[in-house]
Amino acid sequence: MISFEPGGQIEHSTRPHDTVRSLAAEMATGAAALGDALRPADALLVPLGVDPWHRGVDVPQQLRNRRYPAMDAFFSRRGAAGVEMMRNTCAFQVNLDAGVGRLRAERWRSANAISPLLTALFSTSPRSWSHNRRATVWQRLDPTRTGFPRITSDPIEDVTRNVLRADVLLLPHSGGVVAGRPGWTFADWLRDGHPAAGRPTAADLERHLTTIFTEVRPRGGVLELRSVDALPVQWQLVPVVLAAGALYDDEARREILDSFTADDPETSWRKAARHGLDSAEILYQTRRFVRIALDGAGRLGAMLDRQTLDVAGRFIETYPVRGRTPADEVRKDDHRATLAWAAEGDIEPSPTQRRGAA
Repeated sequence: MISFEPGGQIEHSTRPHDTVRSLAAEMATGAAALGDALRPADALLVPLGVDPWHRGVDVPQQLRNRRYPAMDAFFSRRGAAGVEMMRNTCAFQVNLDAGVGRLRAERWRSANAISPLLTALFSTSPRSWSHNRRATVWQRLDPTRTGFPRITSDPIEDVTRNVLRADVLLLPHSGGVVAGRPGWTFADWLRDGHPAAGRPTAADLERHLTTIFTEVRPRGGVLELRSVDALPVQWQLVPVVLAAGALYDDEARREILDSFTADDPETSWRKAARHGLDSAEILYQTRRFVRIALDGAGRLGAMLDRQTLDVAGRFIETYPVRGRTPADEVRKDDHRATLAWAAEGDIEPSPTQRRGAA
């Protein structure tokens, strides 16, 4: 499915797949169709975590559904991060089966433990003061609904506690929604009701759940990993391979739990966003993580094919082994080099593209 985000970002949501090969086929078909549709308009698909040439305030709000102006209004009461997040950021989200019972608890803990390392490893949004600008924007957005809940061995309790403490972002009003106010939580709404909206209904809870943006978000039986920046096509399957290897393989998952869950993920996430692999601690942890995850991926059998594993291996050799990440390829002052790398071609931007990147 193709949809749009408030800044005009193009979102491709795939169907669930049992193998990475079938996922890759759908992603390739979607990318080719989008490229064909954009070519007559002299436009390129440039997958980056943040547009390095524009600010969020320079991009008009593209969606007029009541939800988006209400979100804009809510976040503006907290600061400038909302405009930047909605109109100028782009992620590559990996959705993996959550499992049930003990397996679900282990995958939940593992996914939260590796998320800061995914932030560091897959950044394509550097700034002079931040390795991952997109993550930094999310960190400044709204601490009641972003980042990480308190992680225990009971994901249902963790998520429930987090949902109750999150501020109410959207309130029902005249068949649509209006912005809530910072500081008024869903627990407050349950306890006290609202002068106009009354007490929350099941529909209100469902809507509230769509406004929780933790780095690992449970949705419909899957874990949505949200820590990866948008990536050039050649590398898009690498976070899928590493996340699947870390969460699906029993041996790798146990090693992840033993190695990384003692750290506070919120603290690690902030360090990863600020310093990336320039932090000796994050570099050491990331190299250990990719070794564990790639070994685990190699044991997943038919789910992963050799070609995809080889691509993941090349990524690891190109970047973390050398202490680098894709962020090192993004240069705000060199449009041609960044466009050529992100769009995967030795291109000469047309006059229209040059004006768009100015």
